[in-house]
Amino acid sequence: MKRFIAIIMAAIMLCTLLPVASIADGAKWTEVKMPDGWIKVLNEGGATLGYSPESGVTLLEQDGFAFKDLNKNGKLDVYEDWRVDDKERAASLA
Repeated sequence: MKRFIAIIMAAIMLCTLLPVASIADGAKWTEVKMPDGWIKVLNEGGATLGYSPESGVTLLEQDGFAFKDLNKNGKLDVYEDWRVDDKERAASLA
């Protein structure tokens, strides 16, 4: 019985690590719900992001990639675009 319970618990833990479907066809990213509740966002060949569902942060999709909408304005700003170099991103905030 203990072995059965251990197998069931292991299966449940594995299911929480499976990717969640991304929001659109042709997307180049997936979400993975982590065991402690935060969401890991994996962009193909790009940045790995993370956020808490309780934070209110949502994702934007552009060119098939995911980006965090940090200021919650519904558009991808320069500083939110991980494809842009650091200096240009910092300048857009200044």
